[in-house]
Amino acid sequence: MLLGYDALALTLTRFRASLCDRGRLIIRDGIMPDCPLESAAVDGLSTGDVGAFHDYLRRSPHPRLRALHLRGRSLTGTRHAVAEFLCTLTWGIETFPREALERYQLFTLAGYSEYAGTLGFDLLHSAAVTQRGCVDALAHLSVTSHDPPWFPATNGLWVFEKRPLPVPPEP
Repeated sequence: MLLGYDALALTLTRFRASLCDRGRLIIRDGIMPDCPLESAAVDGLSTGDVGAFHDYLRRSPHPRLRALHLRGRSLTGTRHAVAEFLCTLTWGIETFPREALERYQLFTLAGYSEYAGTLGFDLLHSAAVTQRGCVDALAHLSVTSHDPPWFPATNGLWVFEKRPLPVPPEP
C-alpha cells in the first residue's frame, strides 16, 4: 500500500495518463501551512486533548510530525507538526488507530502546484480553505504563531490542466 508522496505521485501520473491534452484535474487535499518550520503554540488543551496527544505520539509513524512538546495544557512545535495534530484531533480520538497514521499535509499551496508541474500539469487556480467545522471543533483552543492568533488552513483546492506534450518537429 502506497502512502504519502508515493501515493500522490502514482495518483497524479494515472490521472494525467487518462486525461486528454488540456484536460482538467480538480484536487481538494490537505494543505501544509506556509512557513511550516516556524514555531506555533496551542494553549487550553483539555484533559481529553492531552490524552489524545499522548495517543497520537504513540501511534504516528512520522517523526517530524511528532516533534511536539507538551507542558501542562500547552503544546508547542512547528506550524506543520501542530497543524497535523490539530487536523487529526478534529477526527476524534476514536479514529486515531487510522487517522494518526495519515499525513494530511504533503505540500504548501505553492509547493503542491510546483510538484504537479513536474508531472506535466499547469496550474489554473489554487486557494487555501479553512473548514468552519475544524475551527468550531477546536474553538476551546488558542492557537498562535509568533504571538498573533493563527489557525492553519485545513484544505487546498487546485485546478490543473494537463500540459500537452511537445509536438516533435517534422523531418
